[in-house]
Amino acid sequence: MIRPFLRRFGRLQLAHILVEEDPAIAGKIAAEEYERLLNIASRRMYARPLRREKGAAGQLLADLAARGVIDLALVTELQLVWEARNRVVHPDNRPVTPEEVERMVETVERVCRPWGSSSERFRVAKSFR
Repeated sequence: MIRPFLRRFGRLQLAHILVEEDPAIAGKIAAEEYERLLNIASRRMYARPLRREKGAAGQLLADLAARGVIDLALVTELQLVWEARNRVVHPDNRPVTPEEVERMVETVERVCRPWGSSSERFRVAKSFR
């Protein structure tokens, strides 16, 4: 029953629907999608998956901004998504609010989703040459 929905609309839409009912589950779905897209971005940037060490996601975001793939202002926004992801994944932390999960879903959808549309390496933006 859920497979046709996911094929048609995707994980982030499911997370969006679940936000009010269960922010923790919605946040886990959004966190999983964010991690998947960060891994794609890492492969496109460094030709390898995202490292599993503390600070790796932040370094990737900084490198994406330095190369002109994302605007520097988005780094802070994406770091907030990573912090919300940590609070969702590590339940001993303060729980996320529906508003935080909604912002998380919207940001991943708007900024990160395009990363998954290609496997081509990121190039330096023309304005950075």
